Amino acid sequence: MAPPSDHGRAMKLKERLRRAGVLRKHASLLSEAPMDARGAALESLIDGEWVTASGGRCFVVERRYPLQHTHGRHRLGDLLPEPCGLWKPFVQAREDEPLQMSEAVFLDTETTGLMRSAGTYVFLVGIGFFVDEGFCLRQYFMPYYGDEVSLLDLLRTELHRHRGLISFNGRAFDWPLLRMR
Repeated sequence: MAPPSDHGRAMKLKERLRRAGVLRKHASLLSEAPMDARGAALESLIDGEWVTASGGRCFVVERRYPLQHTHGRHRLGDLLPEPCGLWKPFVQAREDEPLQMSEAVFLDTETTGLMRSAGTYVFLVGIGFFVDEGFCLRQYFMPYYGDEVSLLDLLRTELHRHRGLISFNGRAFDWPLLRMR
């Protein structure tokens, strides 16, 4: 039996990548929504919307909370007047000048692994930031590997609107992984 040709190997690889969600067989797949085990479309389960960017798409969920909203023992609005020096150990700002909480974005990611390697994808990113009337929480979900550029472009646009980044594990994991991707 003759070994498979380079063309045959390339076709097998393409099919494997399609099955893994890295490549799409047809552009019509863009209109298909991920389904849960019962066959329900994502948008019927979670209040959000599909956003198309850079040839791909993400599912975006946004919630807004008033400044009087209490989480635990604290109201969201109580963070705004805190002295800038209190946040210095937790903030990566573009400049050395003090960062007001109203200028910051809070970030957290969910990934396919715990390594900062080429095989680790960020499939869900949550950000939060203050707006005039309260606090906005936004989540970007990438259902297919091939939609990574869309997620990253949407996230990049939002991050550029803020002066500083606050993340529980950002300097060690979240931020370096996002930059690498």
